[in-house]
Amino acid sequence: MRKDDGRLPDLYEDRLAKRAGATQSLESVASTFRQAGIQTTVHTPAGEAGSCIAELAVTQDVDIIAMATHGRSGISEAVLGSR
Repeated sequence: MRKDDGRLPDLYEDRLAKRAGATQSLESVASTFRQAGIQTTVHTPAGEAGSCIAELAVTQDVDIIAMATHGRSGISEAVLGSR
């Protein structure tokens, strides 16, 4: 896939934009918890999911870790996964 100007897409910039979008979406959900008086922190680390979750579980003083996915289903989940 090429951009309109003929350059290949900048995958790093694309990944940063996706992470920023994920953070914004999670912050929106977290605000609901905060309004209910539940201390909430959003993390969107880069890396293999299991390792990132394990590291957060060890390094953060938390009672629970909640996760979200892209919510893909069907063929897109089979091809791309649901992370």
